[in-house]
Amino acid sequence: MDIIFDKDYLKELYVTGKTSDKKHRYQPQIINKYVRVIDIMMSLPDTLSLMRINPNMIANNLEPFRPTHPGEVLKDELEYRKISQRQLAAEMGISYTLLNEVLNGKRQVNTELALLVEAALDIPAEPLLQMQARYNMHTVKRNKSFMEKLQKVRKIVAAF
Repeated sequence: MDIIFDKDYLKELYVTGKTSDKKHRYQPQIINKYVRVIDIMMSLPDTLSLMRINPNMIANNLEPFRPTHPGEVLKDELEYRKISQRQLAAEMGISYTLLNEVLNGKRQVNTELALLVEAALDIPAEPLLQMQARYNMHTVKRNKSFMEKLQKVRKIVAAF
């Protein structure tokens, strides 16, 4: 889904995590939630999909100042529904440790886990996987040594 920011400071807040305008200042936790919501919206195919998950400038080409791991979204959802991590892990037939690591961003959401979440919480698996892929992409792009390696490969290939 394409996102249109109707105010410039909203785009700036998403991209940089702050605004140059002194009128619009927010606490870091508010900014993090805002970025998470935009990331969720961008991972959905259409507006009808918003009804299945709680809560047009083309924001899809922008990078947030801090990428959102899908585990953060799932953690918020569990808190909202008042479901414990242990209870959900037992329902899904996985270890509590595995689920906890995903919810804390220490482990990736894979296809099997996304499908288990879909079955247990009725949250579509595909947007979670898209969010994980976007998180991975943003994280790798911020790795300076990898980006240098990528530039070297591009130069070599360009010489062919």
